[in-house]
Amino acid sequence: PSKGEDDGKGFIPIGTEEMPFTGGYDGGGFTIDGLSINRPEESNIGLFGYVLGSNYKNIVLQDIDIKGLRFVGGLIGISILDSNQDGNVIIDNVFVNGIINANKEAGGVIGGGYSTYYGDEYNTGSSLIVDNVRSNIQLTSSTYYYQIFDVVGGIAGVLAGDNVKMSNCNAISEIISNDVSMGVGGLVGVFTGVSIEIQNSISTVNISIGNAAQNLGGIIGLGTGQSIALKGLEAAGNIEVNSDDYSMRIGGLIGQVAVGYYGISDVLATVNISSLGTEENEDVGGLVGLLSGIGQLEFSYAVGNVSGKEAVGGLVGTLTSNGKITNSYARGHVIGNSQVGGLV
Repeated sequence: PSKGEDDGKGFIPIGTEEMPFTGGYDGGGFTIDGLSINRPEESNIGLFGYVLGSNYKNIVLQDIDIKGLRFVGGLIGISILDSNQDGNVIIDNVFVNGIINANKEAGGVIGGGYSTYYGDEYNTGSSLIVDNVRSNIQLTSSTYYYQIFDVVGGIAGVLAGDNVKMSNCNAISEIISNDVSMGVGGLVGVFTGVSIEIQNSISTVNISIGNAAQNLGGIIGLGTGQSIALKGLEAAGNIEVNSDDYSMRIGGLIGQVAVGYYGISDVLATVNISSLGTEENEDVGGLVGLLSGIGQLEFSYAVGNVSGKEAVGGLVGTLTSNGKITNSYARGHVIGNSQVGGLV
C-alpha cells in the first residue's frame, strides 16, 4: 500500500458507509507491511473502513501510518451489526504496530465496534468479542476539524453492544494530545453495553495530555452500562495532565466506572498519575478515579504516586455509598488539597 496512491491519500479503505464490506477476513498469519493512509478529513478509516459484523482473524499489520478524522483504526474504522443481522462480531489473533493520528473514536486496531447500528439499540443476544489481540501503537490528536481528542484506546476507541467481551489482549501505547481529551484508555477508550467483561489483559501506556481532560485510564477511560466485570487485568505506565483547565476522573486502571452493577477482582495498576497543574481537578485514584454503582472491588492493588487536588486516593478517588472494597491495598505517595486518602 503506497503513500503515493490516490493523489497522496494512500490506500483506499475497504468498505464505505454507502457500500459496507460484508465479508470477514482471515489473514492466515501473513504480514501486511507499511499500510499508509493520509485522509485527515475523512471518517471510517483503516484497512477496512466500514464493515457489517463478521469475523476478522490471524492478521498482522506492521508499521502502519494512518491519518483520519473519526472512526479510525489500524484494522477497522467502524464495525456494526445491522438490524437484520444475528450472530457475533469477532476480532481474534490480530497484531497491529505503528502510528495513528485522528480526532475521535480511534484505536490501534478498531475505531468503533458495535453489535448494533451506531447509535441504535443493541441487538438482543448479539456479542462483540475481542480475543488475543495485541497492539504497539502511538496515537496522537489531529487538529484538522474537531478541537477534541475523544474516545481513544490502544486497541479500541469504543466497544459497545449487548454482550461485550475482551480477553487475552495486550497493548503497548503512547497517547499524546494537546486538545481537550475525553475517554482515553490504554486498551479501550469507552466500553459500554448491557454486559461488559474484560479479563486476562495487559496495558503498558504513557498518556500525556496538555489540555482539559476527563475519563483517563491505564486500561479503560470510561466503563458504562448495566454491568461490568473486570478480572485479571494489569496496567503499567504514566498518566500526566498538564493544563490550566479541568481534569477529572483519572485512574491507573479505569478513569470512571458508571454502571448499575460491577465486579472488579485481581487487578493491578503500577501507574504514576500527575495532574496537579489544573484549575479544577477531582476524582483521581491509583486504580479507579470514580467508582459508582452497586458492586465490589477485591483482591486488587495500586502501586504508584498519585497527585491531584480534590478527591484523591491511592486506590480510588471517589467511591459511592453502594460500593465495597475488600482485600485490596495501595502503595505510593498521594498528594492533594482536600479529601485525600491513602486508600480512598
